[in-house]
Amino acid sequence: MVGLSALRRSRPVAYVFAAPGLSAGTLRELAGWRRDGTRVYRVESWADLAGPIGRQDALVIGILPGPLAEGLGRRLQDLGAGE
Repeated sequence: MVGLSALRRSRPVAYVFAAPGLSAGTLRELAGWRRDGTRVYRVESWADLAGPIGRQDALVIGILPGPLAEGLGRRLQDLGAGE
């Protein structure tokens, strides 16, 4: 899912990747999603993540629960990625 509005409509969300330029209010909102089990990551190299999907304008990308989220979780754990 791409964009905060789409993610709000699609909850629960397994993973959220956020661009560095998000407002303080949006960051607080995403922090609250952690209580529901959403893993939230700030991504400094946003162009590397959003560029390949053609949505560099979006500041939030989410992954819904399911096989993709499970595989991504294993990969992030292997990489030792922290939130």
